[in-house]
Amino acid sequence: MPRKGGEDGLIIGVPLGLACAVYLAEVAPPGIRSAGRVVITTLAGIPSVIYGIVGLLLVAPRVAAIFSLSTGLTGFTAGLILGLMIVPTIASLAEESILSVPAEYREAALALGATGFEAFWTAVFPAARSGIIAAVMLAMGRALGETMTVLIVAGGRLAMPTGLFQPMRTMTALLAAEVNNAPQGGLQYSALFAVGLVLFVLTLLITVFADVLLRRAQKRGGVN
Repeated sequence: MPRKGGEDGLIIGVPLGLACAVYLAEVAPPGIRSAGRVVITTLAGIPSVIYGIVGLLLVAPRVAAIFSLSTGLTGFTAGLILGLMIVPTIASLAEESILSVPAEYREAALALGATGFEAFWTAVFPAARSGIIAAVMLAMGRALGETMTVLIVAGGRLAMPTGLFQPMRTMTALLAAEVNNAPQGGLQYSALFAVGLVLFVLTLLITVFADVLLRRAQKRGGVN
């Protein structure tokens, strides 16, 4: 079963999340920074089914209208919603990694004549890289394991899609939709168990790798 919705979610969510993190850590004044963190925390706490309903009622009709599709319940729509869902995870963890970099790194770059942007890009960002990669990996894990949102907005088509703008059913949605109807011990049950095992292994590997990177960044104060 395809995972293109999750991949699209990363394409959308990673740039947005990193942009939010850099803005809050480097540019935003204290008042906006505090308000931004509240918004990010709120978005992170919204249940995934709410994102799915918003996608069903608001995003899917617009996708269908813009791209002249018979239905807006496609892998592309699922990717859009997943991208928005993982923004808080990336933004909060990446901001924390950027702020954990010792001030001496920036000050040294500025003392050598670098501009504010150059100091961030050449000194701060490389030092925070482990934490930022970990944030992206954790967001990837959430996108891979998301169920309700893709079950609602991806269309649920069992046939293998040939493009993003077609209905599809992801592995998590397949499990949620069919696990109760599969006879225990049958071929369908075994296939679903295999799908679940693959998802478990992928998510576990991603989570462990991200945790190692986060611990490395915290232990070294954000330094690779």
